[in-house]
Amino acid sequence: HEEGVLHSQQITAVTFDPHWQHVLTCSRDNTLKLVDLRTYRSLTTFEDDDFRVPFNWSRACFSPDGKFVACGAASGAVYVWNRDSGAVEHVLKAHEAPVASVAWDPHGQSLVSCAKDRTIAIWE
Repeated sequence: HEEGVLHSQQITAVTFDPHWQHVLTCSRDNTLKLVDLRTYRSLTTFEDDDFRVPFNWSRACFSPDGKFVACGAASGAVYVWNRDSGAVEHVLKAHEAPVASVAWDPHGQSLVSCAKDRTIAIWE
C-alpha cells in the first residue's frame, strides 16, 4: 500500500474507541484496522480466513472498555477480536443472513447483532 492508504478497498465504517485515542476502520478488503490518532499509524489488523465484510455499509464497534472489537460477517457470524493482540476471541453464530451491524450495551454485558433478514441476536 502507498503511504497513508489503510485499505485496498472501500472503508465502510470508522468509529472512535472509548478513550478517543484510536479509531477502528472496517473495509471491503475484509480487514479492520486499529489506527493511533496521534501518529496516524495502523497498530493492529483484524482479519480471519473465513471473515468477509458483507456490505458497503457494514459497521464494527469497540467494547465499552475498549478491549475488544466486533464486526458481523457475510456468513452470518459475528467476529470478536482482542484489540491488542488481533486474535479472534469468539465467532458467534446465530444468523442465517449476512450481519450488517453490531453494538455493545454501555456496560459491556451484551452484544447485539442485526442481519439482512431483519433478525437480531443478543449475545450475553
